[in-house]
Amino acid sequence: MIPSSKHIICLPFLLFSLLTFLFCALLHNCSAIDDITVITDTQTLTSAGEIYKLGFFSPLNSSNRYVGVWYNKVSVQTIVWVANRDNPIDGSSGVLRIAADGNLELLDEGQVPVWATNISNIAVNNSMVELIDSGNLVLRQLNDRKILWQSFDHPTDTLLPTMMVGSNKRKMLTSWKGGSDPSTGTFFSAIEFLDIPQVVVWNVSKRYWRSGPWNGRIFIGVFAMYSVYIDGFDIIKDEDTVYLTYNYDNRSSYKRFVLDQYGALLERRWDEQMNVWREHTPLDEANAECEIYGRCGPFGNCNNLGSPICSCLNGFVPKFADEWRQGIWSGGCTRKTELKCNRNISSSSAEGEKEDGFLKMEMMKVPDFAYWRTPLNTKECEQDCLSNCSCLAYSFDGGVGCMIWGQSLVDIRRFPKGAGADLYIRVAYSELDIAGHCITYEPSTASIIGSITVVRIPQVWIPLKAFYVETYSSDTGKWETRTVSCAPETTITIKSLSSLDVVAHNGVMYWIDGDSQEIRIIDLKNYKGKYGSYQCKALKLPVDYDSNGCLGAPLEGLLCYCSVNKRNRMLNLWELRLVENSGEENFNEEEWNWCHVHKDINIGEMSWWPSKPIALNPLDRDIVLFDYNFSYVYNIRTRRMEPLIEPSEFDVASHKKNLQRY
Repeated sequence: MIPSSKHIICLPFLLFSLLTFLFCALLHNCSAIDDITVITDTQTLTSAGEIYKLGFFSPLNSSNRYVGVWYNKVSVQTIVWVANRDNPIDGSSGVLRIAADGNLELLDEGQVPVWATNISNIAVNNSMVELIDSGNLVLRQLNDRKILWQSFDHPTDTLLPTMMVGSNKRKMLTSWKGGSDPSTGTFFSAIEFLDIPQVVVWNVSKRYWRSGPWNGRIFIGVFAMYSVYIDGFDIIKDEDTVYLTYNYDNRSSYKRFVLDQYGALLERRWDEQMNVWREHTPLDEANAECEIYGRCGPFGNCNNLGSPICSCLNGFVPKFADEWRQGIWSGGCTRKTELKCNRNISSSSAEGEKEDGFLKMEMMKVPDFAYWRTPLNTKECEQDCLSNCSCLAYSFDGGVGCMIWGQSLVDIRRFPKGAGADLYIRVAYSELDIAGHCITYEPSTASIIGSITVVRIPQVWIPLKAFYVETYSSDTGKWETRTVSCAPETTITIKSLSSLDVVAHNGVMYWIDGDSQEIRIIDLKNYKGKYGSYQCKALKLPVDYDSNGCLGAPLEGLLCYCSVNKRNRMLNLWELRLVENSGEENFNEEEWNWCHVHKDINIGEMSWWPSKPIALNPLDRDIVLFDYNFSYVYNIRTRRMEPLIEPSEFDVASHKKNLQRY
């Protein structure tokens, strides 16, 4: 057997094999072995194109010996497959050979088999082993070159081009236990095909991450696939099994996907100039909390840009309120109002009651366990879901088609712009906002002036067309003065404006103009008028303003308005949201809607009357702070007043000073 640029078929003649063995022993390098040739600890097997190499290795800081495949021309030894990962050899006397039964086997220093291919009924003297340029180690029949066994059917932690990961246990990626320990770790990944294909990573038996459904081009739950083209992925169906494979045209560079010891599925590309592996477009954004499966529990929505990251879907409240406030979100959320179709309503009481509807959420990673349905467009998909009482949500993707969900909605997250799908959540009619479908607004992460925590207006003219505001940024640690001008048709009247009357969130400033019953809005990030100063805009309040109203910016950047009617002691809460299909985000009145979130909450049973609501808790939209010695709050969920802190420990002056720190 003489190495060449072609694949080598080794003839089973004793003399030829003996000569070949001596030749390989001298060169320490072969591309195939037959039933006589062996590979010892100091020898290697190299693919015909010299891309991959097979041999014995020891991981960093370990004396254990393993047989594995690695890149031949990469300066940093990078293992892509391990034969005896769970049965290391102690010492350097191991031997890899073709046994008498035709199988490839690995012997330790005592000539005891520690690993073998275990194929039955191989003809005598009719097998050979070859390392292919794809990195695949194959056991072939000599007479017809039929593949009897291949390493690509038994992957370890690495997915190479043309390799297939399947939906059965034989063809799944399994992580190393540690950086220097290639034994089987706790994480494994495979393609799952319950109804729609998706990639799933498990930690032992628990789901740890998933890619979301495959739409024929990308996995729609992987944010990186929307912004960077990850070439060559494909799903192959074979009878009752599906496989994930990938390939790429540029073979001048090396790249691979690795399931690391922490459960992250990463793409790594070799940087020839710097001699390092670069992590490129990680499939699961390993450092993002929302990538952990079910981070916010059933009916919870995760947003990496939110603070906190978890919130309940619209129409839902935390199932365990105390745990939720402590940042324990695994219990998830429960409905505020039961769906009409789930209640046993008599025909008389049901008369006139309006049907359930859907709230639209954009840019979403859709929930797990989707069912595929036949409707061909969004409208038909909605009707299909609405006609099925067990359907809790639906989504339509052009590549996937109609998806519906009939159980708890788990593993939902909101993506930044340009990614995800529209998800429609079924809610009772009472939970629908007055204007119909609303889209929750989340400010862009671009061009934000740090984290503005305090805003104040040091000088006031009455009436006025221009004035100054002072902003404090936690990023710079400095106060800055900004000039604000108003449109010619707008005159602002500020009668007694203090810092407590101003709400600032993500570089946008809001306050109520008492005379016009409008909210004045200034985008301090980038919106400037023709004179170079920051231009203010106006937006009408959802109801007539009186002294018992307040603004707040509680969760996910939503601006809220809270009001208590003195006459009937009813508490109401509205959220400002972007109207569906309104185009670019801005604060023009016709493109924004007030959505009635909490309607007519009766607080008349309180034994005393607080003067006014002054703010909303920035960590919990259901908590309203009242101006009553600043020591009590109203909990909308429990419908009762609760002490904020003990009055004796409360510093009213300090609290007033810090209320605007949203």
